[in-house]
Amino acid sequence: TFSWFPLLGYSFMGLALAWLFFQKLKHHKSMLDRMSDFDLRNAKCTLETDRLAIEEQVLSLFDEALEPPISVAFEVVDAETEAEPAALLLPETLREIRHITSYPTNDQIIDQFNAYVRGPLRDNVVKSLGKEDHISLKLSMIAILPWFGAELLYVFGCDGHADCETSASYAGFPSVSQYMWTNCIWWLFVVPLGAILEIPLQLIACKWVMDRIPDGKLRLVSGTCLCAIFLFLCDCFMTTQRAVLTVTMVKFSPLWLGALVLSVLLEFGLVWFLFFRKPPSQIRQHGS
Repeated sequence: TFSWFPLLGYSFMGLALAWLFFQKLKHHKSMLDRMSDFDLRNAKCTLETDRLAIEEQVLSLFDEALEPPISVAFEVVDAETEAEPAALLLPETLREIRHITSYPTNDQIIDQFNAYVRGPLRDNVVKSLGKEDHISLKLSMIAILPWFGAELLYVFGCDGHADCETSASYAGFPSVSQYMWTNCIWWLFVVPLGAILEIPLQLIACKWVMDRIPDGKLRLVSGTCLCAIFLFLCDCFMTTQRAVLTVTMVKFSPLWLGALVLSVLLEFGLVWFLFFRKPPSQIRQHGS
């Protein structure tokens, strides 16, 4: 008989994941866009005095006139007694004579700071966190930690049965040792490897939906359906992996072992593609 419970389960999980992924995409993209258009003069401050304090701090950090002069010592000086060189001009003095010097004006210094935020700082953020459709391997591993804890219960709890002999017999294993080895390989290696891949792949799928559907409600429905279908396909793939692993352990065959190794190599290839491959933009920058 047909049961609605699997369909409802996939739908609710797809809805939760789609909403979370769309929130991540939205806020991450907003952060990068704001850095691209950053202007200190348009900064939102609760108090106007805060804006003045921030601008003064930026001016003191980026004003080349306040940098200490370069000095070269022609004799050995004790490091403990050596003093830091003082700035060429005091800020108060510089403020009075800046208009007759070649030093940049305050507006030019703020423009330099804006260019730094829009360029090098934003590039470092992208290099560290990636674009909005990227998630690091570390974060993916942290996300599956609760799942990994549950998998330990499956291994040491013999899948919830009264004893391991009952679980081994129920699963079709001739011995408890084969059953335990299969469970360890499955729950502690194969399942976490697949779970790590599900997060970035669904994030990329939601990014694809976000780029093509502007309406928020229709986008959420489409993302929910896509995530639910993706979860179903992943479960089918991992169920097939489990069957191949069981057959390989019970009735060893090079053909079944080759199929299992091929599926694992496919997942490792996806791990490299999603987490360790350099984006084309970084490759072009490195080449130039």
